[in-house]
Amino acid sequence: MSSALIKNINYLLKEKNVTRNAVAKSAGLTPSTLGRLLDEENYSGRRPREKTVAEIAKFFEVSPADLESDDFIQRRISTATAFLLQRIPLLTVEQLNKYSSARNRRLENVINSADLRWVPPAPNYVHASRYQNINELTLFSFLAPDDSLSPRILKNDLLYLTWVDFEHGVYPGNYDAVLIRDDKGKLTLREVMSPNEGEDYFQRTISPNWPYKEWQPVPDPRDFICLVIGLYRSMTL
Repeated sequence: MSSALIKNINYLLKEKNVTRNAVAKSAGLTPSTLGRLLDEENYSGRRPREKTVAEIAKFFEVSPADLESDDFIQRRISTATAFLLQRIPLLTVEQLNKYSSARNRRLENVINSADLRWVPPAPNYVHASRYQNINELTLFSFLAPDDSLSPRILKNDLLYLTWVDFEHGVYPGNYDAVLIRDDKGKLTLREVMSPNEGEDYFQRTISPNWPYKEWQPVPDPRDFICLVIGLYRSMTL
């Protein structure tokens, strides 16, 4: 395992406050095997299988390329710092529908600021590290409408969102959480992935009530409304 990979995994263990055992179980490794792979003092230069790297990356909700990047930690910290300096508008269903259908997506041109509630930035970062400059994103928040991605996202979790950008958004190897409009026009959550550079998109839920076995084609990607890049879970919401 490369030294960058070791450092990045150890950093994410602390950031996410998870145990090595949890990572090992997710990646199909024994705890002792993962322990040897993450031993910086006895680093052998041996690289784990690509499948193992991919499973660990999936557990931490980052891309395999990010997990092996030399500047991952620096980008992660700078992105988090930028995020912490912002104040985020919390939208209602009606406001989000109005905002998403507007041609000019400047919030102040669509919704009166007096009608907005504001929330602090998210303490947890799901996908924000992939962006080189989070200050360039339009950020807003919304309460999760259902439990379709439970336990990853629960109903009424505070979601931090940006518009779906097909250049940086849903891309191969990532299972992105996306707020979409279903065939009845209702807002709901889906896990979305594209296996072939954005030519086709597939969706699923984690809910046991999902009527299909696995991934289903997305009829029209224009139904994607927002990409989830962070969340905050509070019993008071």
